[in-house]
Amino acid sequence: MRTPNTFLLYWNPYFSSYKLERFLNDFPFTDGKDVLTDADDRDRFPDMFNWSIAEYDKAHAGDRFVFIKVGYDRPTGIVGVGQFTSEPYGGEDWSGQGRKIYYMDMDWEAVVNPTSDLVLKTHELIKAVPEVMWSKGRAGVMVAPEIAEKIDALWKQHIQTINKPTEYAPITPENTLGFAVDAEIIQDFLQGKRSSYSIRIDEDYCNLLLENVDGNLLLNTDELPNEFHGCYFYNNGNFPYLIKSSLKHILLDANGKRIVGRIVGKEITAGKRFRFGKNQYDASVEDPNGDNCVWTITFKLAPAR
Repeated sequence: MRTPNTFLLYWNPYFSSYKLERFLNDFPFTDGKDVLTDADDRDRFPDMFNWSIAEYDKAHAGDRFVFIKVGYDRPTGIVGVGQFTSEPYGGEDWSGQGRKIYYMDMDWEAVVNPTSDLVLKTHELIKAVPEVMWSKGRAGVMVAPEIAEKIDALWKQHIQTINKPTEYAPITPENTLGFAVDAEIIQDFLQGKRSSYSIRIDEDYCNLLLENVDGNLLLNTDELPNEFHGCYFYNNGNFPYLIKSSLKHILLDANGKRIVGRIVGKEITAGKRFRFGKNQYDASVEDPNGDNCVWTITFKLAPAR
């Protein structure tokens, strides 16, 4: 029996004719369910799904695929896996350029919400399987068997972790970040009027909020900037940093009255763009085309258990 090959299918929702909205319509992640499996959620899978494949001459029904979200729309990484159910067949060029394109029908085994934190992130993949170009590539490129084994093991471990019963992290100084706030904010949380807290990422907080090595921020970008931007790199409106993975709780203190919230979600927005002065003594200048901005992170909080 032939050993199945594994192919990487890259998906950039920005450039692809298959947009994010259509994916979310094809795979209804509803009722708080952000991971779908063929064993439990077959009725939520589309009846027909195919994708273009570059190395069609190497692919056959029964081969496996790894579906990878790439581009500026974070998070990026592995969204799902499965197997091909047809031989390659010719079809209309999805890009409208008149090329000869081959497609294959697909059967999903597991898929996660591409907008959720359950995506197997690009930076984790780069660290675990550096042999693969994870940020871009042609759809339908075959990987060597030993690489396929690494990816398969990594994905299975990821899914097992997702399916484990939730174990909330204990509140410790290492995973909790505290802020002094007005008493009204504490009161709003206690009365259920508020469930999130926003923080501007500036010099005072960047090393507390962002992954760094000895104060040097780690960037999560496809290309490194030519200039130093500190924690203010606009990056075409795509957040270029990594929030500390160890951060699990937010403590709010109003003159000794404290509450602790468990982080259950994050939303990051860019402020007005600006440019730095020509030297360190010049003030920054607001500029709609500037390469810098102040990012704000909003933590969605639930009562700590």
